[in-house]
Amino acid sequence: RLKHMHISGGTKPGKIGIDYPSLLNIFDTEDVVVEGVSFHDISGAENVLHATYVEKLRLNEVDIRQAPVDGVDLEFTDGAIRGLHVLGAGDDCLDLMGVDLIVADSILQSCNSNAVSVGEESDVNAQGLFLSDSETGVLAKNNSHIRLSRSLIYGTATALETKLREKHYVGDSSIGASDLYAVACKQVIKRARGSRIEVDQMRRALPTNGALAHLARNVLGLPEWSEFGVY
Repeated sequence: RLKHMHISGGTKPGKIGIDYPSLLNIFDTEDVVVEGVSFHDISGAENVLHATYVEKLRLNEVDIRQAPVDGVDLEFTDGAIRGLHVLGAGDDCLDLMGVDLIVADSILQSCNSNAVSVGEESDVNAQGLFLSDSETGVLAKNNSHIRLSRSLIYGTATALETKLREKHYVGDSSIGASDLYAVACKQVIKRARGSRIEVDQMRRALPTNGALAHLARNVLGLPEWSEFGVY
């Protein structure tokens, strides 16, 4: 258990014979909880938090500011993320590869590439996300599948995108979304041939008061959507 800490600065591990790419590296283990931890001003590591081959990983209320590359990078891992806030990433805010994951009540902003990248046979259920000011809101690739609900994608070049699979992956990717708001996005859907993007109830304007109330009040801390200008 790693709980209630603030980490500022820092680098990736060095001089131990193994090249670990991130500030916090979690490998080949199970039942790990990172809760109430903030990472700021990280410059000497590629990613901030990296987990590989981890069962029952739980990230709760983790705050990351200005990740050099990825904010959170998970590979071949299962578990749940709740209350993740990434503000600024050189690449992806949340990069997922071969995962089985639940993601909820999270804010991913100012990612140079993707707010959420889902790849390499991942299966993800996500709800209550605010994804903004990034190249892509949600990307699915290489036989991966994500279901997204009750979320807002704001100010991205593309809201939802699927890519063609690489030749060593069997099956196409899919994004399923419901009760989704895609606002101020240059392009809403970019779908590769053979993949699926299915959206039920997409809206292109900000929610009116009463809609997505949990996201406004409990995730963004807004009393009502008319106060959205603070973001």
